[in-house]
Amino acid sequence: MIAILVFSACGSDSTTDVTATDTPSATYAYISQKILARSCTECHGTKGGVTLSTFEGVQKVVTAKDPDKSLLYTVIESDAMPQTGDPLTESEKALIKTWITNGAAND
Repeated sequence: MIAILVFSACGSDSTTDVTATDTPSATYAYISQKILARSCTECHGTKGGVTLSTFEGVQKVVTAKDPDKSLLYTVIESDAMPQTGDPLTESEKALIKTWITNGAAND
C-alpha cells in the first residue's frame, strides 16, 4: 500500500507538465511559434515584403545549411532586427542558427 502511494505521488505534480512547444528546440515549429510570432510577425506578417508568418515566406530569407548566407540569421545576429521591442536572446539566435545549419526543415 505504501509503495502505491509513493509511485502515484510521483506523477501528480501538474506544474511540471510541459508541452513539446514549451521546450526550446531547433525546429521550425518551435521557432515559428515561440520566436518569430513574438518578435517578427507583427511587422513581417502577411502584408507584402518579407513574410515570416509562413514556412514558405521564411524559406525565401533562409539559405538551408548556411546561416551566414541567410538573411533571417544575419539580421537577427547583428541585432538589425527586430527594430522594435527586445532583440532576440543569444539562445534564440543559436536555435535559429542550428535550425538553418541542420537544413531548415519544416519540422
